[in-house]
Amino acid sequence: MDTENVVEKIRAVIKELVSKKGDFSLVMLIPTEPSLIDSKVTLLISAPWLDKNSPKQAIDLIVQGLIKHLSKEELPYITRVNVVHSSDTSVKAINSAFSVTEGKVYIINCDVFGTHIEKATLLESHRLHSLKKQVPISTAIK
Repeated sequence: MDTENVVEKIRAVIKELVSKKGDFSLVMLIPTEPSLIDSKVTLLISAPWLDKNSPKQAIDLIVQGLIKHLSKEELPYITRVNVVHSSDTSVKAINSAFSVTEGKVYIINCDVFGTHIEKATLLESHRLHSLKKQVPISTAIK
């Protein structure tokens, strides 16, 4: 499987959600087995507009987008989706250290203000000061 292609498809999900819901404060891929080159990943997501929803609603929204954009062969690359509140200290620490927009920053064995990151790929990292108009969760990706 071409993991770079999967990352581009994840980016398409992010772009679609940004246009409909608002910006993300953090989108990060964390390998489940950091020592493996082609490890499957956990998708870590944080956005102020997701904070107002239940964890189930937020994860369902992200998973719907992944199902829409990724093939059945590509979906197992993402073993888990974690939604973290945008006020979480780890999210704030990463946002303070990195500013990434539509990019790809590799982090290896890094301590960020007390948060240790063994290995990760940052796709988005922003300190968000103002939110775009919030859209109800019922208008999820269709």
